[in-house]
Amino acid sequence: MPNSEVVFLYPKSKAYPIIDEVCEQIVREIEKRDWNVPGMKVEFNDYTHGDKKYRHVSTIEGDDFKLYFSRQQDKLGEHHVDNAAVRTINIPKMEISVYSDLSGPAFYNYIGNDWEADKVAFGGTKINSKADNEPRIYLYYEGRYKKGELAERLEYETNRSREYGPEGEEAKSHNTSIVLQTFGIWLTDCVLKKILAQPITTP
Repeated sequence: MPNSEVVFLYPKSKAYPIIDEVCEQIVREIEKRDWNVPGMKVEFNDYTHGDKKYRHVSTIEGDDFKLYFSRQQDKLGEHHVDNAAVRTINIPKMEISVYSDLSGPAFYNYIGNDWEADKVAFGGTKINSKADNEPRIYLYYEGRYKKGELAERLEYETNRSREYGPEGEEAKSHNTSIVLQTFGIWLTDCVLKKILAQPITTP
């Protein structure tokens, strides 16, 4: 299929409106600038499904954030339609992963003492930090799964003995809506506004 038209997939999910909508707008506004915004790096994923070729943004990365997108199949009547969706958002001192079935979300909160020294590690894989004797720089929270319903709170999982737990006055849970709102506001103020400040590419 060397001459097949490539269908571009925008992040269409509305499972988490406050972050989904701003992430879709970020993608569309960078596209208007020919995927070239100072200080931001955009990567794509191409794949073939059936007789069609698809492309979607896989990551958007700046000095202090990274957005991860993935393919998503949505049911439309008797058919499945390919779309894209934001999956993980990493901003200073916080990271969240969201899922189309509303399970989770999974939330990481930075609790270290030197962000500049820890930010690279915080942006990487975070698992089994206590069991592996790694520095105590984050706490992990997750929503209790209820099919088709967003968890009201993100809670520290007490059965995750391989991770560090809250100490002293550190939060044992977070309000899910407030956490999502925090990410949405940060992306609007610190990413989208920077993109909008750049001139649109003319044909």
